[in-house]
Amino acid sequence: GDAGGGDGAPSPLVPSNVQAALEGLRTHGFPNYFGLQRFGANVDAATHEVGAALLRADYPQALRLLLAPSQDDSAEELEARRIFWSTQDAVAALRLLPRRPSVARQLLEGLRDNGSSNVLAALSRLPKNLRSMYLHALQSWVWNHAASERLRRYGCEAAVEGDLVLPPDAVAGGAATGAEIEAVACELDAGGGAALAEEAAGGADGAEGAEGSEGGGDSGVGKAAKGGDSGPHGLPEPHVVTAEEAAARTYSIEDVVLPLPGTKVVMPQNELAEVYTELLARQRLEPASFHHKVKEMVMPGAYRRLVQRPRDLSWQYFRYTDPRVPLARTDLARLRGDPEPQGVADGPRLAVVLRFTLPPSTYATMLLRELTKQSTDLTHQLELNQPHVAPTSAEHAKEE
Repeated sequence: GDAGGGDGAPSPLVPSNVQAALEGLRTHGFPNYFGLQRFGANVDAATHEVGAALLRADYPQALRLLLAPSQDDSAEELEARRIFWSTQDAVAALRLLPRRPSVARQLLEGLRDNGSSNVLAALSRLPKNLRSMYLHALQSWVWNHAASERLRRYGCEAAVEGDLVLPPDAVAGGAATGAEIEAVACELDAGGGAALAEEAAGGADGAEGAEGSEGGGDSGVGKAAKGGDSGPHGLPEPHVVTAEEAAARTYSIEDVVLPLPGTKVVMPQNELAEVYTELLARQRLEPASFHHKVKEMVMPGAYRRLVQRPRDLSWQYFRYTDPRVPLARTDLARLRGDPEPQGVADGPRLAVVLRFTLPPSTYATMLLRELTKQSTDLTHQLELNQPHVAPTSAEHAKEE
């Protein structure tokens, strides 16, 4: 690119607001939201809604959501879903459903084999990591809304009284920080793969969710505790910011963590605690809901940084003319040995090529949303590209 180099140097050819936005991102970071992909593409059956139904033990509602029509369904899939909901005949629906593996096929086969009244047995046919994904999506939904409220009520300058921060020795020792804490929590609740099937079969005596009963056990605890203070279940014990510390600005906004709700986390000691309660109530849940009677659905919770600064952030300005020409070399282009795309010195369009590093479970889409102030929703992005899509041969013929 001709305007600005890899160090992000300003140029008279670049609008000042673009340069200021990039420098602000480097200095202040961005809200560490979970990306929209966490919640699925079907707005009528979002993954967090499925997770909420599972936590409420409302298994029929979870089934309704998972077998709800989707905008991506083929005609055969839509008809199969219609047949099932109008007749409750899983066998008839399966005849119409494409043979490829899918959530709908697994659920319908479970209903066929166990009877339409044994919904929990049908749900047990889903892979455990998929069932966990629905539960984690619910936690992520709560976290995103709580993060927005934290920033709205208290700003983004520094930690305030009642905020949670990680202990300094945990950070200095390289123990669980930010996304790593979340990863540890996922390990803590990663076991118990057969619990749902046992509950469905009536053998739930051993599946009662008790404190510390999640699979993964000490393997996750040891990883979290190494290098810093930790609670009895492997998550670092957060420090609650005092009024004196808040007044002295002892902790920055980057030190603040918010909990993903669960059985083993501490809530902020300010208005955010009530926000969490209200958010759960919107899903007909309460804090005790995470103590689920099915062991694999007991959610320990986790902590996640409120704000994340990208590491090694650099950018390059790139002027170009044709919006259909790639502005960055793809992996395939690298394998083919294609040269790096070249800018056009007097091109009418301006692009910014970003390079940065993010920790695990941090979403580049959220960084881009904060930078551009544009939605990362797929439909919105496709609409932005629509004016530049190459016309089809049929459109060419029509024009002629």
